[in-house]
Amino acid sequence: MAGHDGTRVIGSASLCGEWQSTPSLRVAKRHGNRGLLSLSGVDVQARLNEMGLGLAVIFVSGESTVQQAVMALDKGALQFLVKPVSRSELLDAVALCMQKELKGRHVRDGCLARLAPREREVLDLLMKGYGNKEVSAKMGISYPTAKQYKGNVMMKLNVETMSQLMELMNLDD
Repeated sequence: MAGHDGTRVIGSASLCGEWQSTPSLRVAKRHGNRGLLSLSGVDVQARLNEMGLGLAVIFVSGESTVQQAVMALDKGALQFLVKPVSRSELLDAVALCMQKELKGRHVRDGCLARLAPREREVLDLLMKGYGNKEVSAKMGISYPTAKQYKGNVMMKLNVETMSQLMELMNLDD
């Protein structure tokens, strides 16, 4: 598929598709054999993190610098493989990602079990995009109580931001 600026799109995704306000992420490769991306892999990873998606990332590159590899790992990449990559190396890296995801689900499910019924109700509303005021109105509770429930949910699930909460709750996606 051709982009409007003469680039060839090699990947395009509407991340968090159910939220119309979330911008699409588009990765393009320039025509020719230069291998220049309009977004580097580290840039794509940063955008995914900014969007709160927290996907398990494995980099495979033959042209990256040591600095780029270190930056990717610092930003949460699980592996940085250098081409040529054997089939077994790639499969081992994917297996590591799957183990991390399963461990994350197990931890999440254990934390969810600690939520009181009203906290679980608040969590469900937060996951639908409701803010504190909307939670308050929807549940028929005061605004300070809604804030307290949200704080309890965040503490019990061991997250500090809504992005982290979304990431934790979307591990199955």
